[in-house]
Amino acid sequence: MKNLMWAVVTAAIALLTAVSAPAQDKQATYERERDADEVKRDAAYREELALDIAQVKPGMVIGEVGAGDGYFTMKLARRVGPGGKVYANDILDEWGIGQIRRRAQQGGLANIQTVLGTESDPRLPAAMLDMVFLVRVLHDLNRPVEMLETLAASLKPGGKIVIVELEKDVRDERDLNHSMIRQDFMDVFAKTSFAVDRIDKSLPDPRSVVFVLSRKQATKAPTTGTVLDRQLDAYYQVDKALDLAGLKPGMTVGQIGTENAYFVLKLAERVGPTGRVFASGTDEAMLKRARDRAAAAKLAPVELVVERYVEDASFGPGSLDMVFVFDSWKFLRQRLIASAAALKPGGRAVFIAMEEGNRAVDLSGSPATGFIPNRRGARNFFAGSGYAIEAIDDAAMPHHTAFILAPKPRPPAAPRTAADILKELRAAQGCALGSVCPGGVSGYCVNSRAAGERRRVSCFL
Repeated sequence: MKNLMWAVVTAAIALLTAVSAPAQDKQATYERERDADEVKRDAAYREELALDIAQVKPGMVIGEVGAGDGYFTMKLARRVGPGGKVYANDILDEWGIGQIRRRAQQGGLANIQTVLGTESDPRLPAAMLDMVFLVRVLHDLNRPVEMLETLAASLKPGGKIVIVELEKDVRDERDLNHSMIRQDFMDVFAKTSFAVDRIDKSLPDPRSVVFVLSRKQATKAPTTGTVLDRQLDAYYQVDKALDLAGLKPGMTVGQIGTENAYFVLKLAERVGPTGRVFASGTDEAMLKRARDRAAAAKLAPVELVVERYVEDASFGPGSLDMVFVFDSWKFLRQRLIASAAALKPGGRAVFIAMEEGNRAVDLSGSPATGFIPNRRGARNFFAGSGYAIEAIDDAAMPHHTAFILAPKPRPPAAPRTAADILKELRAAQGCALGSVCPGGVSGYCVNSRAAGERRRVSCFL
């Protein structure tokens, strides 16, 4: 009898092993194919860069909707670290949630919590999340507006939704079932309580796009004072581009090619009384009006750099935290090249202009003219400018695109010779416009005009 019982137990174990072996083989095959596919996806799309675009930091609490088998979940979990947490949602149990649990266990990631949701309710925790990611999910949703509104309840105050998608080109027949055109995305967002903070096209695949959304807020009342200023505030919405570039109170900003007092005042408002704005341009009367209006409103001091030609150099090396350029594709390439040297370490340039396909609207009544490139032409324009494109935002302004530029590393300057120093000392009473003050003085040369005196170039300390 004992031998019979042992035989039965042995047979049962063998049967269970035989039944489970195919399942184990199936899982192992699935993981090999999945890992191979993810290596190709990483190389082609670099979607992990969306974590940098969205500024995901250690310690954050992140939700992910439509996490699938956890491809992006693993990247989120590693980024937020042990002090953070990722709530990974999907509507599939075994081949969605189950796979994420296996991967988390295999990778030693204890900061992932899976959430089995429905098509209408992701069941993420309320008011706990710093961000919610949807990676190649929005185009598949039957009711995307309702889903985004549901996610709003899960965000902390100031929380954001980050959407990574493929943008369909109407001339390109690839991925027609797994992408949408830009206007379709924007139409969805317009029906929600979210505003588009940023659209980023810096991922390697030209079809990839990252949208960053935040809850809509009441528009801040303009401080610049006229009816036209209020129209321009509503039209340009330039604050979003300045936020993206990191403009803060106390900074020093130089505007190239100033043709409109509005932008001088906007920059002066943003940097405040502890900052400074250098407005360069050829229209001295307009520049003076902008300076006087800024002073009357107790904004940042505005220093004028009056130029004979728009191509003149204006700013000394290492003098600016930010360079600002608006709508000047045609004339200011050389100025943009020169401006890179004017930035302090970590400084940025903001270049705002129309691209081909954007409808030009001029509030003064005169049509916009000049060289207006498409996106490829814009990239070529900046390629030889001494700058690299750090971010592109064409969501903030309805008819313009903001390019955030970072200066490319420059080779170290050659050491000055005794002849160089002597030449600088001889020029002490009349230095060259845009040059460093001679004699080792900390400053740079700018145009100035004292009352009753002719215009001169002097050393501004």
